[in-house]
Amino acid sequence: MHMKNITTELKYFFEATGVRQCQLAEASGVSTATINRLVKGVQSDVRLSTADSLRNAMAAFRQPETPPAEPACEARA
Repeated sequence: MHMKNITTELKYFFEATGVRQCQLAEASGVSTATINRLVKGVQSDVRLSTADSLRNAMAAFRQPETPPAEPACEARA
């Protein structure tokens, strides 16, 4: 998976949905640190399994019928 694709997808997803990185991390099983590196374009490679997990979780947040439970993540000060 090419990094630019997932970086672009993540940036658009966060802007369009208002979902926070910690929420996506909880729903996808991918660490917040990894998501942050991908969004910033710092991480140069992503495993297919990681990309699939992120895309599946993003799809679940986009489905109004069955949104994932909102994880209780702390807001950064």
